[in-house]
Amino acid sequence: MNNYKIFSPITILLFVNYFSFSQTITFDNDSGDHKWETASNWSNDQVPGPSNDLIIMGGSSLTIGTNGDFIAQANTISLIVGGSTIDILKGSSIITEGDLTIN
Repeated sequence: MNNYKIFSPITILLFVNYFSFSQTITFDNDSGDHKWETASNWSNDQVPGPSNDLIIMGGSSLTIGTNGDFIAQANTISLIVGGSTIDILKGSSIITEGDLTIN
């Protein structure tokens, strides 16, 4: 007798939905080093990934790639203009799965 477990479609959908939602996080520069790669610079204290929706508020200064080549990933990025700068250093890039909005 085989002891295979069959998962219902609802169980599978709940599992996929649980792991596929995006979380909105904000750049807060708590460390003071202005680096994308520093986990404590984000409101959830984790470096953003492809499932995160990002908000970068006006007056922020943010640098990508200070530790060598780096790919910054996000689902969406909203840049609230008003003195904000994002420096993307040589060899680094930003990849979004969704929109890049500059307000």
